Amino acid sequence: MPEQDCFAYQRGRCKALTVEKCRGSGCGFFKTAARLAGERQKVFQYIQSLDERKRRHIIDVYYGGNIKLLNGEEGCL
Repeated sequence: MPEQDCFAYQRGRCKALTVEKCRGSGCGFFKTAARLAGERQKVFQYIQSLDERKRRHIIDVYYGGNIKLLNGEEGCL
């Protein structure tokens, strides 16, 4: 697949890595926006399945305490 299909390819360059040239589907970070969205959804479902204490810890550490980010509100995720 061409690099333009990767979620991280924006404005002619990779936003995930500091590289001279995008390797397209040969890159270890390559994934489509649809695949990224699916993987995020699985992660959110897993986090929601955890007990309240663990869930709160993850929200505080990785989402700055903003549960709206975890829920995908505000167009963030």
